Amino acid sequence: MPFKKQTQEDTVLGNVQQKTADLERQLKRINTLEVEIKRIGQIEKQLGLMKLKSNESKKDREINRIVQEAVRAELGAIRRSMKEELRAELEPIRRSMHEMSSRLYQTEKRLAETEKELQVCKDLLKGIVEGSKTREGTLEPDGGYAEQLQSGNSCVGEAYGSDSGEIGQKSSAEQAGMNNHRPIIIYHQFKVDKMYVDQFDQENSFRNLGIRELSGNLNIGTTFEKGMVPAEFLEEWEKVTQKLKEKKEKLNQSEEDEKKMDNKKGTDNEKETE
Repeated sequence: MPFKKQTQEDTVLGNVQQKTADLERQLKRINTLEVEIKRIGQIEKQLGLMKLKSNESKKDREINRIVQEAVRAELGAIRRSMKEELRAELEPIRRSMHEMSSRLYQTEKRLAETEKELQVCKDLLKGIVEGSKTREGTLEPDGGYAEQLQSGNSCVGEAYGSDSGEIGQKSSAEQAGMNNHRPIIIYHQFKVDKMYVDQFDQENSFRNLGIRELSGNLNIGTTFEKGMVPAEFLEEWEKVTQKLKEKKEKLNQSEEDEKKMDNKKGTDNEKETE
């Protein structure tokens, strides 16, 4: 069962969430301060009315007006500075989220293309398998079978990205633009005890079979009559060869019978002419 590996994208997403939570807390504090400032303004109004009622002098009213204007100006400056700081902190987060969304779109697009290629490969391999089943028991080999098998294997290899040359071809400028984030590539690992490969595939690269990497012991060469091939496989092979021999004998016998019939007809015709 594959385990999900923590990537750099997960770390960036966690940092973005943490910064968002901090900014929300700061906004709550600002809202609380604004409420308190409004309450202070109301109290100041009430005090001003009380002073007016108590025949406050013009000089005191002028002083209160100057103080209120100074307080309003200071609050406006504080509000503007906080907005600028929030905008500066949110700008890199916004850019990171935009880049992540574009990368996610590209990944989904590549996955859709890969699914289409795999479907085409499946259809091709299915046709090859059905064609091989129909050829069982016949004497004439199909000359295009090897080419079809080769094309099917190469198709699967291209769909899974078996060619290591296509991996990691991004330039340094592109990597810097993507903040050094590499796309996640998942490889499927299969454990195979034994694998039998015909001579055609042995002479070519194993990558044409869709194999990215091999590990373990590799025995290349003829393994018949050396105890390396299972007995069941040999018995099945002997049965197939015996059937082919019997069909070949039947065909030869039928050809001989036809020749005898033709010779007999020829002699009968000669007798009639005499």
